[in-house]
Amino acid sequence: LGLLLNVSGFVNTLTTELLLTGAIVGVLISCKFLAAFITKQCFGYNWNETMTMWSLSLPQVAATLAAALVGLNAGLIPDSVFNTVIVLMLVTAILGPVLTARFARKLPLPKTKLDSKTAMWGVTNDVESSISSRDIEFNLEKQNSTLAIADSTDLAVVPRTVPTHSNQPTSSNPPFTVLVPVSNPHTERYLVEMGARLARHESGMVVPLSIAKAHVHMDEPELELEIAKSQRLLERATAVAEEFQVKAKTIVRVDDDVSYGISRAGKEQDASLIVMGWSPTTSLQARLFGNVINSVFWSAHCPVAVMRLLEEPINIRQILVPVKNITPQTLRTIRFAQLFADTNKAQITCLHVGSRAMTAEQIYIFESELAEILSQSHPQVDLIIKTIRSDEPAEAILKAARSFDLVILRSLRRRTVAGLAVSDVTTRVISQLSSSLILFGEPNSPHWIGVDNYLA
Repeated sequence: LGLLLNVSGFVNTLTTELLLTGAIVGVLISCKFLAAFITKQCFGYNWNETMTMWSLSLPQVAATLAAALVGLNAGLIPDSVFNTVIVLMLVTAILGPVLTARFARKLPLPKTKLDSKTAMWGVTNDVESSISSRDIEFNLEKQNSTLAIADSTDLAVVPRTVPTHSNQPTSSNPPFTVLVPVSNPHTERYLVEMGARLARHESGMVVPLSIAKAHVHMDEPELELEIAKSQRLLERATAVAEEFQVKAKTIVRVDDDVSYGISRAGKEQDASLIVMGWSPTTSLQARLFGNVINSVFWSAHCPVAVMRLLEEPINIRQILVPVKNITPQTLRTIRFAQLFADTNKAQITCLHVGSRAMTAEQIYIFESELAEILSQSHPQVDLIIKTIRSDEPAEAILKAARSFDLVILRSLRRRTVAGLAVSDVTTRVISQLSSSLILFGEPNSPHWIGVDNYLA
């Protein structure tokens, strides 16, 4: 949007028609405020909401300019009024965002509802119903408390510790099955060990899977060599599972597509979880259309945990889980972290990075709500909730991660031409993180219930 302006006439209007300019600008701002005030009285909004509503309605740019220009060309308004409209545009376009930035940040955090079918990953039905029957609401008007706040250079925040108690699976639940696709001998042991630990914790089984790429003719020597390679990988996987006294069911699958072969095998075996190794996107094809991880995340029927383990899982004692807000997806990521932490008595730290404008009341309410929800879940592990203030969340997470053995991030199921889309913060953390990493993703179907009944 642009316009041609007679500068000399514009300056002349400001000097000779200052009263007209002030009157038009003042009347518009007053009328906008009056409309917001009447709305406040009718619907019971507080002052921060009212001022935000007023500031959002102030800017007068595109439609105002178009109407004024038409009026000027038609001879309905003089140049002085048109120039006053230009001043009005400048004033309101600047004043509106400034006021919004001041008052909108004081608004309470939005209300989040937890659906009884999808909010929990690994929680008993009785606890699930008690949690999902109520809403999470951050009401700053009813809270009066103080909390020590740290900025991005100080992580020593007063933590909230969730009480712990033991939780054992029941025999009435269906078997917990962990599918572990293997292809790289160098990362195979850590992946199978992780799957075996999770399966043993839930009295389940681990299913090592190796995909042999299909050929046009099933009797080609190249295919026989791939099958033999797959069998050797699975023999080593079985040996690792036996070390942890976990039942293993090995599968060699011949498939045209590796990623869909993994997803199909997971569905056929009724897998509760798929554990995969990390593979960087290096080839041109992977950059354009996504790699195996992208496709499995998109097509799998159960949760997928993609792991880049730099040390043996038994040595992981400190786990960091960044938490942006309290949503069903975030809670299920924390459930997965609890499940793994309970296998080797690790400690979890849930890190919430808020803006520097976040108040002490908002921090207190956020931590209280999260602690209350997690205190009713199973399994219970040593868990700490921390909040820091920083306008650079990726930098804050990377700094905090230096003192942790493992970072668990959540993947978003937004499919693009180039594969799975993750946030800019997650992308930066993944690319610069020097510790072990797990990217946890969930099924694309909104009707997925998960493994709620496995942790009774």
